[in-house]
Amino acid sequence: MITEILEKLGLRKKKSTDYYTVDKNYHEVFKYEFMPTFDKETDDYMIRFSTAKNGDHLLEKLLMIIDRLGFDSDGTSEMIDEIWINAKSTNGRITITKDIWDFVFILAENNKADLEKIDAELNRSNDFEKMETEK
Repeated sequence: MITEILEKLGLRKKKSTDYYTVDKNYHEVFKYEFMPTFDKETDDYMIRFSTAKNGDHLLEKLLMIIDRLGFDSDGTSEMIDEIWINAKSTNGRITITKDIWDFVFILAENNKADLEKIDAELNRSNDFEKMETEK
């Protein structure tokens, strides 16, 4: 399913075999934080998922949300230990990153508006729970 979404978004060329597989019967409530980035010299924000038991399933859900919100493909990069999925809107770019430890981030340089749209969509879903961050 995740490969089909990547192909639909134009982020991956069609292949005969799937790179990711996700159990359609699997359910997990993914906890996330909407918080400032670790770079204290910017006013940028991020959405951080750090407790996912199944990062592939989380990524599939996030890609469905990005597609539903109307973001356009802006390419992908696969590194040795992580994947970056880039999308764009009229507000700018966002990047979803997932590493081999299943830490997932949604980053947006100078684009808090799109992160707020994604946050609102996550709040409407029973699949996600927002955690409050300490100030």
